[in-house]
Amino acid sequence: METLRLPKIRLLIYGAPLAVIFISVGLAVSPLLVAYPQLATGIIYDLTLTSPVIYLMLIWNRPIPKATVVPIFIVGVVLASFLLPDNQHFHLNLVKTFLLPVVELLVVTGIVLKVRKTVNAFKANASSESDFYLTLKKSTMEALEIPLLARAMSTEIAVFYFSLFPWKKEVPRDNEFSSYKDNGAIALLGAIIFILVAETFVLHTLLAHWSTTFAWILSATSIYTGFQLFGHIKAMIFRPSTMTAEALHLKYGLFGDITIPWEDVDRVALHTGSMETALPGMEQLALLKGLETANVMLSFKKTQTIEKLYGFTKSCDNLLVHIDNSPAFIEKARAAILNLNTKM
Repeated sequence: METLRLPKIRLLIYGAPLAVIFISVGLAVSPLLVAYPQLATGIIYDLTLTSPVIYLMLIWNRPIPKATVVPIFIVGVVLASFLLPDNQHFHLNLVKTFLLPVVELLVVTGIVLKVRKTVNAFKANASSESDFYLTLKKSTMEALEIPLLARAMSTEIAVFYFSLFPWKKEVPRDNEFSSYKDNGAIALLGAIIFILVAETFVLHTLLAHWSTTFAWILSATSIYTGFQLFGHIKAMIFRPSTMTAEALHLKYGLFGDITIPWEDVDRVALHTGSMETALPGMEQLALLKGLETANVMLSFKKTQTIEKLYGFTKSCDNLLVHIDNSPAFIEKARAAILNLNTKM
């Protein structure tokens, strides 16, 4: 009964405000609006007030973020602006003048409170987790109610943090292993950044004669891509993979994190570039697959999940990874698995 009830509740929550929107849009494009211009007032308030308020009332006691009412309000304002003639915008202008600033203030206040909550959560988690990116992801997930927003925010913060701040490399511990010295990734990514800078300047100059707006959009996209790649390079340097008694934490800059309990690891071996790459469920922890080298292969007893940029995931049963000191890595990994099996 519960599985049948849940879709009905969702249908009511989303269906009721959508019904108000569809009816309002239907009236706005129908001949009735021409015959009865006074309908414009009702259409405006149904789109900007009735629909959001109904939705807010339906989600009030449910674990749905209250902030999701804002997009419904914005959609209502946009629809009313486009559907109604300019001479019928009096009440819409009242909404934009008096109600829209209140909504903006509430949104800004909510963001500030969320940021404050994130900072407090980060401080609480920092004592138990030394990796900035993992701590950041954990903190934003605890502070924000929307997982997609939390993943996006943690990624954006991490890109600029690693691009701008960490410069002094600490002495690696015995359980830490770097992955950037011998695989050629930094040289390749550095070359791509150089090409991006050069091409952006040339394309911006050429496109500016056709469309200044498009030229700046393309330039901004290229600059941000360069920031992402540079942040990834820095994260590769400052985020070594680690081993604990319970699990292996493989970290590939900003583009790949995977935590594997030792009990799920079937085999750790030196990879020589043989036909092992054709094994089912094989993935490589790399951004430029085929161009970056891999020297260690891990096979798992059950499927594992790689978390990538913006929280996207990829499943794997076998994994290729580059470790700078691969012999020591394999030796310690096998010892950890043996130690676990001995305890069991």
